[in-house]
Amino acid sequence: MDVIKQALKQVKQILFFVSFFNSLVNSLIVFLAFSLAFFFFNLPWIYALAPFLLFLAFNTFRGMKKVGYYDIEKKIPDLEWRLRTSADNADRDDELALDLHHDVLERLQQVSATRIMNKKQTASKVAALLGLCFLLAFFSLNSVHFDDVIPALQQSFSPVTGFFTKSANLTE
Repeated sequence: MDVIKQALKQVKQILFFVSFFNSLVNSLIVFLAFSLAFFFFNLPWIYALAPFLLFLAFNTFRGMKKVGYYDIEKKIPDLEWRLRTSADNADRDDELALDLHHDVLERLQQVSATRIMNKKQTASKVAALLGLCFLLAFFSLNSVHFDDVIPALQQSFSPVTGFFTKSANLTE
């Protein structure tokens, strides 16, 4: 019985890790987006820590509340109803429960954090992180700020057509 309880505990830990990892990646995206916006408006990046910490706390709390064995059963169809039934009957010692526990223990060897994570979603989040890092580095290296963009746009617009025009040097 202790073996099944230990295995269920490890499964919960994996679920908590995956939930926290997703929350952290989402919060990093929020941090970089706010850092980019604050940099663009010439504000210190340290102010982006407040939305980051608030979003991390809220998202982690919400994610940890939702964690359950059903998430694993969706990813590993072999465990369909067995995992929850085994968790409900972890204290039973009869032959039927022991048979179920052994079956679940064999299938729990397939459970890992990488198997539970949504790979496409994680890849798109990492791409968003890299894109935001690239934009932040680009704006930082070129010293682009909001007060630089408005005059440049006003100079580029033609008052008649509204399209961008190239200014010509008439002295040459």
